[in-house]
Amino acid sequence: AYYEGGDSWSDEDRSAFFRYFPQGEPNYVPENADPAKFVMEIPQGGTKEFLRYWVKIGMRQPTSYINAFLANTRQMWFPAVVVDGYNEQGGFKDYEKCYMTFNLRSESPEEYDSKLPQLEIVYEKLGMFISFEKLPVISMMFSVGFHFWLLINCCFYAAYRKSRHLLLPLTILMGYSLISAFVPLVLLRYFAALFFAFPLVAAWSVQPDSAKHNTI
Repeated sequence: AYYEGGDSWSDEDRSAFFRYFPQGEPNYVPENADPAKFVMEIPQGGTKEFLRYWVKIGMRQPTSYINAFLANTRQMWFPAVVVDGYNEQGGFKDYEKCYMTFNLRSESPEEYDSKLPQLEIVYEKLGMFISFEKLPVISMMFSVGFHFWLLINCCFYAAYRKSRHLLLPLTILMGYSLISAFVPLVLLRYFAALFFAFPLVAAWSVQPDSAKHNTI
């Protein structure tokens, strides 16, 4: 909202903005809220005042808020988009793309000792260098967007078939996904439950209607 309309804000609103960002204009990255989050400061006891300010700006610029949310979660809506929020910030020196992060270091005086170094190399290529992104079908298995749309499709299919026994598990998964949409950026680890539930959701999406099947 600030970058799209801050020039027209009143002095009071601009002063309030820089009270929460005392270091100056934040490094805003649409796909990753961390750069702005880490430099944001809310004084102790000032949460309610900040929320009133946040709502005030949102009422004035609702489109900015909506666009910011969609940009921050675009990997949920577009299956072909590579989850690469960290790289959009300019990249961290330790990662090429950082699709998933792995901490392979141990704090002193401990020493890191891997018993399966070759497996680590595979994980590193998958997570840090996105080695699978150009492989058809396989790339979809790592796509948050693919799994989210599969869940949506399954929900509509279950509603169409009136499969009440799927109501609870699908509601839990959908609620989990929507809550995860409010994390700083879309990463596989935040949506891990969708990947674990994939065999079930895929099966529910293609299974025949048991009632009609029995009738036949």
